[in-house]
Parts: sequence; structure tokens; C-alpha cells
Amino acid sequence: MRYPILTRPFGRQFPFRQSSTNLSCSFFAPLGKSALFQLPLSRSFTSGAIKTQAMLDAMSPATRLLDEYLREGGYQKWGWVIYRSTYQNDEDWNCFKGVITEAMRKSIEYHKTQDLDHSLNQSLSLTFLEDRPNFENASKDQLRAHFQEWAQRAYYAENPRPFEEFNPDLATAPRYRYFIQIDEKSLQSLLHDNESGSRLKGLQSNGYVNFVDGWWKSLREQYATSQDPDLKEEIDEQLAHGYQSIEGCVEENTGWTMLHRLDMSVDFYHYTSGFVEDVWPLYYQRPPGIALW
Repeated sequence: MRYPILTRPFGRQFPFRQSSTNLSCSFFAPLGKSALFQLPLSRSFTSGAIKTQAMLDAMSPATRLLDEYLREGGYQKWGWVIYRSTYQNDEDWNCFKGVITEAMRKSIEYHKTQDLDHSLNQSLSLTFLEDRPNFENASKDQLRAHFQEWAQRAYYAENPRPFEEFNPDLATAPRYRYFIQIDEKSLQSLLHDNESGSRLKGLQSNGYVNFVDGWWKSLREQYATSQDPDLKEEIDEQLAHGYQSIEGCVEENTGWTMLHRLDMSVDFYHYTSGFVEDVWPLYYQRPPGIALW
């Protein structure tokens, strides 16, 4: 099955032409991102002088911006937490782990910041969580419950002297806010040809991962605790819109998106370090659309 690929810079939607070209298995190169997109969206600028400095900062390689972010936040590790929820083929899973690890390291190399490459490679941590009895075919909500417990423990275990106390409602590090789920459909999209079904030597060019907001709550959940009339009005509006149910969710924001594999990079990790309400709408696409930042 071929999925529509969409990109949504600053809230606007554009169709993106799908490619039939299969890329090399050893790694995939990151897209040439707009430098301005590398700034965390939570930063604001009020004077011309600061804006000028912001523009200079934005032209820095993503590796330098990420290194500064890690040092200023007191973060000792960076990288995604990846849940395995399919257990049909160990060979496919092990291939995916090797490819995604090399891809992240290649995205560090891509920016050619020699004084920082070593430290970022040392602090990169892709955490693969495998537990067949608990994670096989698990729902996003089940994985969220596990992730939230993991994130609160790992935040202090991995970062003995963080700049801020753990608070997922603030611009906490992406590692403790989001996670990736690999189910059978996403794994097949990454490693197998859509037409023949045979395993590729490289990642399928239009493959995706399930990118999940680990602390997302539906509007109904939020309303149940706050009784905010504005939330009730928004719920009614979305029901009237008639969104298709996605895993039981009929709201516009499902709390997860199908993220194009090219965004498994240093650029995207740094980009998601802003406040979730600022950055999520800029790349989110409601499934089955594939988000390409």
C-alpha cells in the first residue's frame, strides 16, 4: 500500500511527489533542511540585534545547535526510544536496528562539525525496548503508560545534573517527550518492496515510523479533568467535522503521526526540542498521511 506523503511547513500543507527509487541499505542521507527550521520554536526574539544573532545561529550546523542544547540543558544522552511491537521476523528487526543506528551516525557526519562529532557520537543513545509479552501489538496508550514511567526514571538516571526538573509539559528533551513505535506495517514499509514483498538491500524510500507524543491526552481526557468550556466547544466542533476513527480516535490530533524515515536525523531531533504545542502542529499529519518535515 502506498501512503500519501505530505509536508507541513508552518501549518501549510503541500503534496509531495513519491519516489520509486530505493536508497542504499547502509544509510540514508538527511534532507537538505532549511536552516531556519533548526531553531527551537519555543525561542522568541524581540529586537533587531537579537534577530540578527538568531539568523547567525540558525546558519550553524544542526550538530552545533544540538551540542549547545545538550550542554545548556545538562543532558548527557540524546536519541530516540524505540518500541518493538512486532515479533514476526527477528532478521528484519535486527536489520532495522543496524540501519537506523548507522543512519543517525551518518546524519552527524553529514554536518561535518569535527570538534563535535566525537561527543555527539558518544552521547547518542538509541534505546530499543523489546518485551514480547507486553509490547506485541500493544496500543499507543499502552506504550505511553510504559514510556511515561520509563521517562521519569531515565531523566534523572541519565542526567544527574539537569538544568530543569522533569516536566513533560515544558520543553523537555525530545528523548523524554516522544517515542517511536515499530509495528509490522512500518517495518515492512522500511525494509520491503511494496510490490514484490522481497527485502530490499536498503530502506524503502517511502518508509515511515510511528512517531508518538508520549504525553499526549485527548481533548476528552483534558475536558474530564478541567471542565473547560472552550475544550467542550472544540470537542463538539471536531465531532461535527466527522474525522475518520484512527485507532479509536476521532479527533484531528491523534497524538501520533507516520513520520518519513528521512526525518530520523540530528536535524529533526533538535527541531523537536521546542514546546510541543509550538512544534507538533508544524509537522503533524493525521494518519495515514506521512509527515515529511
